[in-house]
Parts: sequence; structure tokens; C-alpha cells
Amino acid sequence: MKSTWMVRRTHKEIRIRILSSLSDEPLPIRVIAQKSKVDWYSTERHLNYLKGREVVTEVFRHKLLRLFTLTPFGQQIAMELKKRPSIKNQSDKQQLVKIINRII
Repeated sequence: MKSTWMVRRTHKEIRIRILSSLSDEPLPIRVIAQKSKVDWYSTERHLNYLKGREVVTEVFRHKLLRLFTLTPFGQQIAMELKKRPSIKNQSDKQQLVKIINRII
């Protein structure tokens, strides 16, 4: 029987995934969660945090739908993340976390 145990991700790792999945067009929380491979509830919480830090903005709100997009500041962060190579080892992961610590 295979083990299904998973390592927990830190808040910063989740925010990196969310920022990497956002694009210039407004996206609903469900799509952002699917692209970043984070559950819906965590995605919503982290988007609210990023909204408070003025990294993302909520462009549309309805009782069943909320759309988010990057602010100009958030676009700078996303560009910085895209410049970095994919995370292949622990040192790459630490470099990305340092970027996020510096900016967010």
C-alpha cells in the first residue's frame, strides 16, 4: 500500500504558487486554485492576504463569484518570479522565498 502522506507547504510557498498562476486577465478563485494546485479555501484566504498587501485586486464581486487580478506591484513580483528557474532543489526554493520575503 502506498503512503499518501504529504509535506505541508508554507504560506510563502502557497503564495508563490498563487502569484505564478495569476495572469493579466481577471480569474475566479476556483480557477486560481486549480492552476496553483491549492485547495479553494486556502486560495481564498491567501488572496485576501495578498489583497491587503496590494499585490492583487478584486475586480468583481458577486455572492457566487469573485474575480482577482494582479496590481502593477503584483505584476512586478510575478515577473521577478518568472525570471527565476523552476524549483529543482532546496536552494532554488530558498531563493524564491527570499524574494517573497523581500517584497511581501
